[in-house]
Amino acid sequence: MKNYPDHDLMYHMNDSEEANDILYDKYNYIIDYAVKKYTKAAYLFNVDIKELRQEAMFAFSDALFRYRDNKNAALPTFITLVVERRLRRVIDSANTVKNKMNINALSLEYDYNDEGNPLLQLLGDESLEPLRNITDKESTTELINKLQSCLSKSELEVCNLLLQQYDYKEIAEILNRSPKQIDNTIQRIRNKFKKIL
Repeated sequence: MKNYPDHDLMYHMNDSEEANDILYDKYNYIIDYAVKKYTKAAYLFNVDIKELRQEAMFAFSDALFRYRDNKNAALPTFITLVVERRLRRVIDSANTVKNKMNINALSLEYDYNDEGNPLLQLLGDESLEPLRNITDKESTTELINKLQSCLSKSELEVCNLLLQQYDYKEIAEILNRSPKQIDNTIQRIRNKFKKIL
């Protein structure tokens, strides 16, 4: 299958994981190039390079899914276009006022007082503001319930493992799925979560 032309590999993508892997190996350099191109901007706007690479991978998968032979662009050109658009959106969204405020926010782990207690410990002291803590816990529970009600069974499995702080590769091993499938599921969960918020 390695010697197949791109249009044949695209045809076999839905029924063959090998076709996906061959296309990924063949055009992975596009992801590396795009991430390298936007690294400086990511650094300026405090975007994690791992997040940038993950977004590039999502865009790569999306490009493979949306590409059609009848378009006036070759597959590598189309992949480059989709990946670069996605990375520009990530950088642009990091350059918003809200994000700049988050960057300048106080760290929960830094010790701001003379006793050596991090801010997280000071805020977590229930004796200081018990009503606020109860309200926050109720809001969190309500948010989790809303999210769980709109997730599919598969998405719920992945979400529960994410909440247990497994990364996507570990989740793929646990659920016996490919890391690409888990990445796509995580993206769907994120989109649903954004709609709830």
